[in-house]
Amino acid sequence: MMLAVHAGYAALLPVVQRRPSARKAAMIVPGGAGAMDGSSWADAAPLTAMDAMVTRAAAIGGDVWVRADLGPYAQNGNIPITHGGTAQRRVTIRGVDGNGQSMAARIVGARANPWTKGAADGAEVFRLRSGADHLGFAFLRFEDQGYGCIRSQQPHSDLLIEDCSFANVRAFYENGSSGHGIDATISGFTMQRCTGMGWSKHFARFRYASHDILIEDCTGDSLEQDGDNFCNGIVLEGSESVGLAPDGLPNGVHDVIMRRCSMGNCRDTLNFYQNGDAFGSEGQDYNVLFEDCHGWGCSDAAFDCKSRNTRFVRCSADDCKRGFRIWGDAVAVDCVVTNPRKRGGTGAAACISTFKKGYFRWYGGRFEQTGTNSVIVAEDGGFTAYTPRTVIIKPADAPLSRVEANSIVTEIDEADTTPPALVKSTYTIKTIAGTTSYDIAPGATFDLQENRILNAVITTTKPATTRIVHAQDYAAYTATGQTWTILRQDYENDRSVGQDQTYRVPLRLYDANGNFADTPLAGHILNVDDNPIGPADLKASGVTAGAWWEVQDRSTLFLDRAGQVPVSAWADDGDPIIRRVNDKLFANHLVVPDDSMGFYLRHDDLGSYWLEPYTAGSFFLIGAAGALQFAKFTASLGIYREPGEAGPHCLISVPRSMTIPTATNATWWMVVRDGQSFIIRLPASGNSGTSTGNFGMQGAPLVLSLLSEPGLARSNAVDCLDVADNAAVTYPAALANARARLLADGNAGQTFNGRFYGGVVTNRTESDDFRFRIERQIAEWAGVAL
Repeated sequence: MMLAVHAGYAALLPVVQRRPSARKAAMIVPGGAGAMDGSSWADAAPLTAMDAMVTRAAAIGGDVWVRADLGPYAQNGNIPITHGGTAQRRVTIRGVDGNGQSMAARIVGARANPWTKGAADGAEVFRLRSGADHLGFAFLRFEDQGYGCIRSQQPHSDLLIEDCSFANVRAFYENGSSGHGIDATISGFTMQRCTGMGWSKHFARFRYASHDILIEDCTGDSLEQDGDNFCNGIVLEGSESVGLAPDGLPNGVHDVIMRRCSMGNCRDTLNFYQNGDAFGSEGQDYNVLFEDCHGWGCSDAAFDCKSRNTRFVRCSADDCKRGFRIWGDAVAVDCVVTNPRKRGGTGAAACISTFKKGYFRWYGGRFEQTGTNSVIVAEDGGFTAYTPRTVIIKPADAPLSRVEANSIVTEIDEADTTPPALVKSTYTIKTIAGTTSYDIAPGATFDLQENRILNAVITTTKPATTRIVHAQDYAAYTATGQTWTILRQDYENDRSVGQDQTYRVPLRLYDANGNFADTPLAGHILNVDDNPIGPADLKASGVTAGAWWEVQDRSTLFLDRAGQVPVSAWADDGDPIIRRVNDKLFANHLVVPDDSMGFYLRHDDLGSYWLEPYTAGSFFLIGAAGALQFAKFTASLGIYREPGEAGPHCLISVPRSMTIPTATNATWWMVVRDGQSFIIRLPASGNSGTSTGNFGMQGAPLVLSLLSEPGLARSNAVDCLDVADNAAVTYPAALANARARLLADGNAGQTFNGRFYGGVVTNRTESDDFRFRIERQIAEWAGVAL
């Protein structure tokens, strides 16, 4: 698990250059002078002619000199640069005095100062486009600027930023293209001795498959600029769109070294969980080394890393909610965490924590705190190990660790070289008769029906965490903590019927000291005659009206209410905010009433996607007025109720004109309330017609159905049992100007606060055969085995 030093890095280290003579410089002064051709101070070009000056400098074998002792440069708009140097000689844009000695040149924009949310953000300064390679920036000072004092907009190689500074910017360095799906990978980047005071987004961000990055001796203080969502210091955000890494996993930012860097005061209070990290990386990133780096004063973590093969050497964290927050595999050597502090929002303080696939080994170093929070936290499958020689200073009533299910906190035996071994895997099946457990011996082949999920808990010879090794069937499995899962597989796939339907992959077990062993997994997929149905099948069977909302199909999801901006255009941090879901059956699209509402798009490692409220009170309007006012109908929805949500929460309601002629008086509805209740209302002549059954359990995905005839409610929560209400009756008059609502308040309760996986509504009472197939389809989206 040691970080490998990449072979090509030495070739990309900064080229040592002497200060060029006046005869070998293209010159710039504020506003320009004389002929403005850059040939001398008397004929110097303006700052906006930077691209031409880079071209001139490359031609004469010199640099671009930006005169610093004649006052600041007023610049409130981007300056494109499409030229650079050569592989033999970089062109450096350098601030100098009249004698050519290095001096910081001030470039001042129009960002509000002090900046607050909603105030003027400022503009970019230097925008690097195709051709701007082998380029350097030195002794420049940026003030009151926007999203990128220097921005790499397209792929570049060999960039250098040194001895620069900034004050009050949105971002100092930004690596971002101008459109979704466009690559802007940087190959070879060095930043040295740069300082910054005040930013709202980040000090520097690297994206795509940018690689061979060296950042040294950089310091930054965000000055608590809050309100720009996800403020960070230096962050790596690789993209899966740029192929696979050599290990077969997603390719992202890689081969990165940060030395002697200090970032702090990053704050973000916009979300329930307050973000704001000094350093961060994402799951596509790998081979990242931090040496002697320090994070401090952040509302979240000093180091929040999801990257693979991450190493911390003599790093420190102080006064952050969590010192090290690890989601990938990482090693820390002689690192220190002091004074973890929660400033607000959800989540507790801790010195270090691991989440999901986090595998974190801590050698030596020190934890020191005065608070009573747990020192070490392991959640959602996280694995944390520390050495007995680690110094731990804490109050007597502060727990050493908080360990959730499927997670481990253990000590490292540094002399242990024995790999862990798998004893067995155990999975459970729930039936009407009860729950039965089955054991799978190491190496044995197990059987699994198609379109089902099998979750297995491992038993090992010593504490260990799991990984799936990249192999032919890698995508069929996932592993987290002490569990592994084979995902839903379709028997009728590329492995044609009659061929081997066994999915094989190695399960790798890691112990506390980095020892590992592989053991095979082999799942044989069985064919069953219960394939889920699709919208085309329903139409072909005679359905003439209704709706099909499939959150799994991201082509139906939009960021805007008009359906013009697909979810693929999402370019911000965090989860996309959905404001429209298109109907795949007819045209009963889901649209939020206004832009203040929306739903986060989220997913898990098992392949399930869902929506959950972005703001309290968010809901969808369905189609046009009068939609879903059918004489007969079948409705099925996939949801998840958060534990402790009492409700009532209306899932779907269709307005009617009755004694209370309002949009919230429903002709028919589906509601969950209390701890377990699932409530239905059928088309009735009065305000009654409600049936309550204890089907709406919390803390698990549900598939709930309602049929108008013979008044049937169904849930998978209680052994897939059915109950019948009153027989169907004639509709009262429709409320012509009202629209049906999804996840909205009816006169039964408030908006739903949980997960929505999708739903199907048809204008007929479906036969059992079709109803089961619809339910099975929704169950696939929600990860439920019916």
